[in-house]
Amino acid sequence: MLEYRRLLCRTVWLTVCLFFVCGANGQRFGSTANYVDLPDFREGANPPHEVEISVHGLPDRSSSSFGIETVQLAIVHERISDIKVELENPDGLVVWLANRHGRDGANYTETIFTDRAFHGPVSSGRAPFAGSYLPDGQLSNFNMGQTLNGIWKLRVYDLEPGVRGKFGSVVLQFGLQPAHIVPPACGGDVGAGCVRPKKGKALLPDLALMPKVTGEEWREVAFDPAKGYGELRFAVGIMNIGYGPLEVKGTGEWYCSGKPVQGDVQCPDGSYPRQPMLQYVYIKRGRGPLQTRKHPAGYNAYDARPGHEHYHSDDFVDYYLIRRAISGSDTSDVVVGEGTKASFCIWDLNRCREDLANCEDGEGHVYTDRNLPNYGFGQFRDCDANRQGLSVGGVDYYGEDFEGQSILIPRDVPNGDYILRVILDPQGLFIESDKKNNLLEIPITLTKQNKSS
Repeated sequence: MLEYRRLLCRTVWLTVCLFFVCGANGQRFGSTANYVDLPDFREGANPPHEVEISVHGLPDRSSSSFGIETVQLAIVHERISDIKVELENPDGLVVWLANRHGRDGANYTETIFTDRAFHGPVSSGRAPFAGSYLPDGQLSNFNMGQTLNGIWKLRVYDLEPGVRGKFGSVVLQFGLQPAHIVPPACGGDVGAGCVRPKKGKALLPDLALMPKVTGEEWREVAFDPAKGYGELRFAVGIMNIGYGPLEVKGTGEWYCSGKPVQGDVQCPDGSYPRQPMLQYVYIKRGRGPLQTRKHPAGYNAYDARPGHEHYHSDDFVDYYLIRRAISGSDTSDVVVGEGTKASFCIWDLNRCREDLANCEDGEGHVYTDRNLPNYGFGQFRDCDANRQGLSVGGVDYYGEDFEGQSILIPRDVPNGDYILRVILDPQGLFIESDKKNNLLEIPITLTKQNKSS
């Protein structure tokens, strides 16, 4: 931590809207550490704590040579996994800094979010998160020709009731070492630079579950006699290691209970209308422009759950807790718990990186910009209603404390060895080059369930 502060030239916290020049290390804008109360979660009305940071005197647009480098954050909260933090630039582009991490630990202790983090992803870190971490989202999204001067907004959401915290301060650092993303290897209407597979002309995606994410980020919640169940919570990571993006677009038609409605308005029963989605598959034929084929790809709808509040594609993942029972010569899988069909907002929350070795499949292959021929093709930066997807080398992530990332364990399930089974695209909505890596099984040992069962 001290070494990183020296790199940032040993400055003190700054007043709101204060401009500060820090020699060759860049310019900082932020807020004083005044520790104001954060609003606790309330069902039906959960506004965030919002901080406006006025940035001025910088180049008009970000670039690969100047842009945002780090975000430094202080929050005091005894259950920091309640907290989601996001940053919005003057153009309205939002990047998640952290979304419900830390389990039951406390605090972001002057945490530094940077593309060059010492401690790795915040999702695999532990509270109080002292030092530097990779954010959930990509700071580099702010450095691709985005507006620098103007009002930046930091939003802090408390997504669970019962524990209140305080917001301390935030500092944005801009300089000559901006968070950087490898430029896309191909793309555009002409498909310049795109490589097609040895067999076929379609640049198909290949969605794959990430064993390391789920294998390392799960926890058992003890059986609660009052509730009558225990719980298994877990994270899921999905990467695209194919030749083309997974790209889905809405048709602009909205339905409530199968009946068309005018626009995306709330349905009479309080639910949200569903929109048919089409998958766009890119075709490369010789040196000509890229062509596209369209295929039905299910529906999407607005997801109003706290911490989501954006558009999700339906029935994207299924979750099961399995007991493998052996009776005589028969071996059978018994489902003892089942998660809800999880809907995902599909987007490039992060990317496969060589320095992190974060995109490893179940056979020990690690994917990066060096071995994914069309790395970066797609560029999906938000949960737009009408266009979502995963770029080549893009990673989507849902943490263990997100809504829907759990299986309830009934009272009659004893302690012992089980299998957590995750099935990606269980209905086969998407066209891919390989479906074998859409199944993931992680061994789980339960030790906190109803011992009287």
